[in-house]
Amino acid sequence: MPYTAPGKIRRILSTMGDSGQSVTGNASAPAAGAAVVTGTPTAGTYTVTVTTFLAAGAPAAADLNNMELRAGATVIAKLPVAQAINFPIPQSGIVVTLDGATALSVNAIGNATAAVVYAASYYITQIG
Repeated sequence: MPYTAPGKIRRILSTMGDSGQSVTGNASAPAAGAAVVTGTPTAGTYTVTVTTFLAAGAPAAADLNNMELRAGATVIAKLPVAQAINFPIPQSGIVVTLDGATALSVNAIGNATAAVVYAASYYITQIG
């Protein structure tokens, strides 16, 4: 069954306007390096707002701040993740230039705790 983001994350996304693109996803107990959400935007320079949270399970210390934004294999930013369920944390002001063939993704840094669902979304606006 697909995961539906809680009201908080839907409200954050709905206030961002309609001039960009958003991608949302989740992964149950992702292994180190596994993508939680991924997309391949067209070539250009973008501002990125990323929201991360743990959606289900019993988080442990290993889940605290255990996500990062990547362009391909390159880490763009380490992302804040609360060690609590349904506590979304947005991070904005990230600028990235993409070639149209490289994926933009949010990935687990280390192995997640068993049965903990990682959720993330990003919203991009092209600026160049």
